[in-house]
Amino acid sequence: VILDIAKMPHLLVAGATGTGKSVFLNTLLVSLIYKYSPEELRIILVDPKVVEFSIFRGIPNLMFNEIFTDNAKVCSMLEWAVQEMEDRYQKLNAVLAKNIEEYNGFMEKKKGKKIPKLLIIIDEFADLMNSSSERKLMENKISRLAAKARAAGIHLIMATQRPSADIMEGSIKTNFTSRIAFKMSSPTDAMVIMGEAGADKLLGRGDVLFRTSSMPSAERAQGCFIDTPEIDQVCKHIKEHNECYYDEFALEKILKGAQSEDTSAGDYIPASGDSTPAKSDEEFIKKAMRLAITANNISISGMQRKLGIGFPKAGKLMDTLVERGYVSESVDNKNRKILMTKEQFESVFGEPF
Repeated sequence: VILDIAKMPHLLVAGATGTGKSVFLNTLLVSLIYKYSPEELRIILVDPKVVEFSIFRGIPNLMFNEIFTDNAKVCSMLEWAVQEMEDRYQKLNAVLAKNIEEYNGFMEKKKGKKIPKLLIIIDEFADLMNSSSERKLMENKISRLAAKARAAGIHLIMATQRPSADIMEGSIKTNFTSRIAFKMSSPTDAMVIMGEAGADKLLGRGDVLFRTSSMPSAERAQGCFIDTPEIDQVCKHIKEHNECYYDEFALEKILKGAQSEDTSAGDYIPASGDSTPAKSDEEFIKKAMRLAITANNISISGMQRKLGIGFPKAGKLMDTLVERGYVSESVDNKNRKILMTKEQFESVFGEPF
């Protein structure tokens, strides 16, 4: 069975452990680097398990000399991909092209620089979203790419062991109409991924059901097998016969974005016994107390919503308020008393309430 990713245009892959999902992704990658040169296709790999795609590290078809493994970098990379999509649409608009094929055809005639297609492969995306404090942000970026990126030559392949209903809702279900299901652990999971029963009764070891947006119902196929030594040989051959042109500037931008996300999610707010806190931390303390005194109530989730901060920072902020004596410890693990009055607020922070 041969399918064109560009016509899918995005693909969702699911399968329980040991059913052939990883072998399928490896087969797909080898198939693509056999067919396309680095000038035609660039690939971005996201591997939360760290070891799954490591054999492909350093191949010229990669967009960056890095395989993304942690949440902050993945979130920053998706932000870059959305921006790259918008930039590509500007280029298409400049030459009145509707899609990347028309643009590259125009550039070929003019002897200009073509734009390579870009494929983003995310393994274990369910775990990535479940463990990410930026889940909504990540969902939003994936949704934007899935909805708009096709004409700009950007495609997504997302794989997971467990396609739970809370992960497979909304934008992902709508925009990922092409699906591949290996043997699923339960009929419920089979229904979630394919919209019909059957994937839970597959035999395993590469036995799959697949459906694209143009197919009325799922069809069955057998995935082919490729072993590690063969992948290694292919990668060595590709490295020896192609030069690497990694986008170092974009990677630097992504890594800086990841660092700033890490900082904003986990800034340390010193307690009263520590050295003087940063000015931004004092600002958060002041805003939190203004909200607390006004509402005569305070909670970590409330601070997250109203101050626009992550859970780690909101938790540390609450600890600081308690240690400074502005707020009491929780009573019956529920409410806290606000110990600071409006007059004390004005005295401590030097501004009117």
